[in-house]
Amino acid sequence: MTTYFAVSHLGHLSAREVHDLYKLRTDIFVVEQKCPYEELEDRDADPATLHIRALEKQQLVGCARVYRDGDSVHLGRIAVRKDHRGTGLGATIVRESLAMIDGQFPGLPVRLDAQVVSQGFYEKLGFTVNGEEYDWDGVTHVPMTLSA
Repeated sequence: MTTYFAVSHLGHLSAREVHDLYKLRTDIFVVEQKCPYEELEDRDADPATLHIRALEKQQLVGCARVYRDGDSVHLGRIAVRKDHRGTGLGATIVRESLAMIDGQFPGLPVRLDAQVVSQGFYEKLGFTVNGEEYDWDGVTHVPMTLSA
């Protein structure tokens, strides 16, 4: 199956595409991980925020979110539909996001807040821990950075 990637601002997505994006993120971060937090954030609608969508046959199978944060770029909300996990899609989404970041924000470090259970995944992609573990809505996270 061929996966293609689309990068856009939230305001450029159709109502259906926005729905699919929030449904995927809510299904994973709120329902599956039993983490009741408000998934709708103003950050998503910021014109400077970019949403990376992984699509197969017009269906959303994964996503990520990117925005500049001072002297770095933040990569987050990385999600892969349950039936596509274990296929390498998550790493592909991160690599596609990093390629886009390199083109849009050359020379800036990339940071993310990794769930501790995913720390090794990000380390394999070149990220390093740059702070202490912390609790975010009941899930332990660790800050990580990929130097430019």
